[in-house]
Amino acid sequence: MFRTTLIGFLALLAVAFDVRAAEYEEEAEPELTQEELEEEIPNVALQGGFLVPLPSGKRGLTKWNEFEAPLFTIKMGLMGIGDFNTFDQDATSIAQVGDIPSETELRAGRLMLRGSIGKNRKITYFYAGEYNGLSREPDDSVFRMTDLAFTFPIDGIGDLTFGKTKEPIHLQRIMPGDGVLLMERAAMDGLVPSRGTGFKLDRSTFNRRVTWSIGWFNDWFVAGENFSESDNQYTARITGLPVWEDGGRKLVHLGLTARYAEPKRGVFRYREPPEANTAPDFLDTGEIQAKDSRTVGLELGTIYEGWSVQGEYLRTDVNSEVAGDPTFNGWYLATSYIFTGESRSYSRGGGFFHKVRPFKPMGREGGGIGAWEIVFRYSNTDFNDSNVTGGQFRRWTIGLNWFPTNKWRVGVNYGQGTLDRFGASGDTNFLQFRLQWLM
Repeated sequence: MFRTTLIGFLALLAVAFDVRAAEYEEEAEPELTQEELEEEIPNVALQGGFLVPLPSGKRGLTKWNEFEAPLFTIKMGLMGIGDFNTFDQDATSIAQVGDIPSETELRAGRLMLRGSIGKNRKITYFYAGEYNGLSREPDDSVFRMTDLAFTFPIDGIGDLTFGKTKEPIHLQRIMPGDGVLLMERAAMDGLVPSRGTGFKLDRSTFNRRVTWSIGWFNDWFVAGENFSESDNQYTARITGLPVWEDGGRKLVHLGLTARYAEPKRGVFRYREPPEANTAPDFLDTGEIQAKDSRTVGLELGTIYEGWSVQGEYLRTDVNSEVAGDPTFNGWYLATSYIFTGESRSYSRGGGFFHKVRPFKPMGREGGGIGAWEIVFRYSNTDFNDSNVTGGQFRRWTIGLNWFPTNKWRVGVNYGQGTLDRFGASGDTNFLQFRLQWLM
């Protein structure tokens, strides 16, 4: 099975090479660019291949997916991710979680809109909506909103964001999906939610060597609940760059994060699949009656030219007399090497690592082979403590990433995981493939 799958993946790579080459060969340069047209003929914009007059003072389309006006800008983005996962389980693993079928999935089909409102004191906004995939439940909506946030700059303080957005919690969660080292985040991600609805305040200071962020989240006003019955979450994160050299090709990142959470309707539940999205939850605490929980985390990362190292630790203490006040924790350590000369990029404004941008993308004049990266990660997540048997999962993964251009990413991951749960230890092998496009 694995051999057949691997041959199919190599064939897919060959097709991807041919498709990208054909795209570049077939694309014809316009006789005049947008800027040149506007210089030649004032007060017009190129829209749908036609010259369209604009009201005085408006700039119109700067690119086909961008629009600018004096008081408003908008940029559209698209992302598509397709995955194929296959598994090899021993008898104990099958008894623990069932026989997991091989599966192809549209992991994400996302529409993103971002831009600004205003002139002197611009308010920025971000919207993202996502197709739920072919494997959604019958009652699930076809399309769901993942983000809707507005950011207001406050002089001398920072940027205030309101809406549904990522909580400022830990490194791998804040990182954009296209910047994560492997196909999926480490299993410790199950200790914190991905997003919340509320407010957060961010700032980058000390010449962008330090970032801090605090947040308060409560979805009572969108969930139709009474405020006194809804749950509050408070988060905080601070990062620092004690080393920053050569434009970020040599750096050291340190981070500290904390979160206080009240339970939704009096219960917490922590669960997570085994770093493979089509698999069932290997880790699951079930519902825990509790008063509140406290989470702390540590972050470490470094880049030295083509090498990178990234690691985190999270610990959650649950205040639950019924469950014996359990403590859950998780950690991972990952390293990567880019053997085509690039370095991973880094956001000094957000305090996180970003995707690889190839020096020599495929398809351009004098182009190259894109960027190639090899990754290794070990993770350990423990949801067993006191009266709770949510499981302990350990996994090592090796991955190969290929970035033919800034828009495309192809990945293959192979890993082995062990689940300790229900008094037994089950082993699973994972073989995973991904094709990703981002505009």
